Amino acid sequence: MANINFSKLIGNMLEASKDKLKKHWDEAQPYAEKEMKSFAENIKLIVKLKLEGKITEEQAKLYMDI
Repeated sequence: MANINFSKLIGNMLEASKDKLKKHWDEAQPYAEKEMKSFAENIKLIVKLKLEGKITEEQAKLYMDI
């Protein structure tokens, strides 16, 4: 879980969103970028807490599901 390339992850998510939102991408892009970055930050936090032993693997998976 710790070897995640977050820049690539965000880029891939944005490309997938752009493909789905073709007609509305110009208006949706700012929102999509904000949400993807927020999602990546949440993943970073979950990874950090797991590596520090503050949450279990099960908890990390539950938080990812949220």
